Amino acid sequence: MQVTQRILTDDVLMETVQAVKEAGSMRKAAKLLGIGDTTVRERMKLATRRKLTGEFLGEKLPEGYVLGKVTSLVTEDGTKMEWQHKLPTLVALEDQIEMMIEAMRAEITPLPIVDLTQTTTDHELLTVYPVVDVHLGQFSWGKETGENYDLKIALDQFHASVTKLVARSPASGLALIAILGDFFHADNNEAVTARSHNHLDVDGRHDKVLHAGVELIIWMIDMALQKHEHVLVHVTPGNHDEYASKALGTALYFRYQGNPRVTIDRNPHDLWSFQFGNNMLAFAHGHKVKAEDMPGVMASQDAVMWGDTLYRYAFSGHFHRSKAGPNRDEKHGAIYEILPAFTAKDAWNRSMGHNSLRSIMSKTFHYTNGLEDTLQVQI
Repeated sequence: MQVTQRILTDDVLMETVQAVKEAGSMRKAAKLLGIGDTTVRERMKLATRRKLTGEFLGEKLPEGYVLGKVTSLVTEDGTKMEWQHKLPTLVALEDQIEMMIEAMRAEITPLPIVDLTQTTTDHELLTVYPVVDVHLGQFSWGKETGENYDLKIALDQFHASVTKLVARSPASGLALIAILGDFFHADNNEAVTARSHNHLDVDGRHDKVLHAGVELIIWMIDMALQKHEHVLVHVTPGNHDEYASKALGTALYFRYQGNPRVTIDRNPHDLWSFQFGNNMLAFAHGHKVKAEDMPGVMASQDAVMWGDTLYRYAFSGHFHRSKAGPNRDEKHGAIYEILPAFTAKDAWNRSMGHNSLRSIMSKTFHYTNGLEDTLQVQI
């Protein structure tokens, strides 16, 4: 079946407009023209869009606008009411958007790039700042757990300990902030772990904690920029923050995009490796790949890096206590180490009898000679 589309010329539309003017209503004009009421209304809409009606169908359209939907109401006595929806043209809409953008830009003061205040840095040194199991947003009631811990306490303790740690660490040319998972205590407002569905004691709404966490790591990066010439950041997901960790990494990426002194590594692997001269460094949270298995995974997944290095180190967290077996050992040519947690005990850890000390540390590596120094700040 062939469908023929009728193209209405301006002459046809003008004829309809004239008939409506003479008849005084669209209904009477339809009878005069011998066509349906709906046909007249559609022709009048099209005529108005083509600006053929002049002042007839209400006030003149403003410059940059076209007629959109027209709503008509006709009563039994022939009284007609009509509402016109005026829409901006594409050009006018683009102009409006541009004006809005410029207005918003005028209200925003760009954050300055942090200056390096250290007079000299040693390019043969890398200082690693592992951020391990902070569990931001966790709530611990002191009478139940032995120590109070909430969002404010965590922020205060993190600021104090990191300030002390960065001050004591050497002025290496490169700093690596390695966030080893469970930086956030919960992944959403449901406050349960994704795998085990364990109930979590949380302090505040997830959005509030997420916002505070992003600000906290930005603060840490900016502090490191004052001492180290370049800062590399990598965020590893944990079992508590599989998705929130990705949100953190994305926020940091766009915050420092274009900053020549900051690199946000967005490698999504649960075990991430990095080479610094003769050093191969690997990081994982610890809930998937076991610490003692990390050397073998490093050798198989990054064989070229493994063969190109002499000193190999694997770091993980996850265990807020001394795990069965050694926390630090050497296996197959790599030293693996389970790092202590930053967070206080929650009700579950207290009930399990976990009593490990809390701390945060830095580790400094020489480009040629391997691990050179370890500093630790107790919380």
